[in-house]
Amino acid sequence: MNNRFSILTNHATSLCIRICSTTQCRVYRRIYISTAPYPSRQIHHCKKLPPYRRRLQLFAMSSALHFRRHLPWLIFSCFLLHGGGRVLAAAGKGKVPAIIVFGDSSVDTGNNNFIPTVARSNFWPYGRDYANGLPTGRFSNGRLATEFISEAFGLPPSIPAYLDANCTIDQLAAGVSFASAATGLDNATAGVLSVITLAQQLAYFKEYTDRLKAAKGEAAAAEIIGEALYIWSIGTNDFIENYYNLPERRLQYTVGEYQAYLLGLAEAAIRRVHALGGRKMDFTGLTPMGCLPAERIGNRDDPGECNEQYNAVARTFNAKLQELVAKLNSQLPGLHLVFADTYQLLAAVVNRPADYAPRRASQLEAGMRATCPCIGNTSQPAAAEFIQQCPQLITTSFCRCSSLRFAHSFSVDMFVIASTLVFVYMFILADLN
Repeated sequence: MNNRFSILTNHATSLCIRICSTTQCRVYRRIYISTAPYPSRQIHHCKKLPPYRRRLQLFAMSSALHFRRHLPWLIFSCFLLHGGGRVLAAAGKGKVPAIIVFGDSSVDTGNNNFIPTVARSNFWPYGRDYANGLPTGRFSNGRLATEFISEAFGLPPSIPAYLDANCTIDQLAAGVSFASAATGLDNATAGVLSVITLAQQLAYFKEYTDRLKAAKGEAAAAEIIGEALYIWSIGTNDFIENYYNLPERRLQYTVGEYQAYLLGLAEAAIRRVHALGGRKMDFTGLTPMGCLPAERIGNRDDPGECNEQYNAVARTFNAKLQELVAKLNSQLPGLHLVFADTYQLLAAVVNRPADYAPRRASQLEAGMRATCPCIGNTSQPAAAEFIQQCPQLITTSFCRCSSLRFAHSFSVDMFVIASTLVFVYMFILADLN
């Protein structure tokens, strides 16, 4: 047991160190990583992506050791919350050949570039801290949290969008995002801005499995599909852009009824992926959506403050989602579904912003003077100084550094999205059979 715990600690430590792989992290100022440079071309263009080669070299070991002193307690806390005895019993056996992603703008790596919608981010300043400083269709200044997860597993540092015609099936075999910004569990949510519905994302996934079988053979494709990590990051838009923004669903459902409707859609989607061979899944809960910059701006009752009604809805939805996760784990053979409680860290950010964005802690976000300040704004301050830029943009700096901050706060990463980077890596590492 002790040896397995040590192995797990080493793996999780390695992950957290690698998250800080390209820039100095504000939380651990003395940790520097020496890396080979990224490819000179945009790494989201699949046909131009060379083999990924990086050498990691850690300096200032005192900081790293300081971090590792806290990590066992972090892991132990996760075990208590998530039944970690099963994880320890199988630690060190896991493998993840691919990261497969469903969801909204939090995990869309560019699919909306290829459909007729205004919900796009393929213009500056989006992507300004990405390779060559060019926009990619990601709703971020750089990479997304799912891509840090991919890198941590030794997979490519970027996850291609499924609709990118430049991507070959060999490249998609190591990871793919079907996500579409502005979508939701409810097809009506996707209809607001004419984006890809969750049903269509699942149809693309079925098409993807067929392509894998044709290219790799039945056995190899089954291994990829069965061993892949599936990340779901979806649901916020159903409330923010649909239920509370348009009258139709409010006339049909109470809040509780709409939550039940959405959970039914989530259950059907998970069952569909399971039927196609998916087994290891992470479903990200809702954040305190009432504290999103756009909602704080639009709070007429208390301008600039969080909308606590929305936050309460998020908490009750998350509680019901956890019940669904437990039910599906007990009913579906071989399923290992994890609920990622993303609520806590963002709540901590709202309460203690200086811990996460020390230079601009007093501001909600860069240029928060208009409904969407990123559009056409050529004077954005440095993204690394902020947690968010624009109402729907989370900075790469926060995605990276929040996972290190996680070790001290015993909270989960807001966006990992994907999910909690440390915990997802730790949990999936154990190949539960």
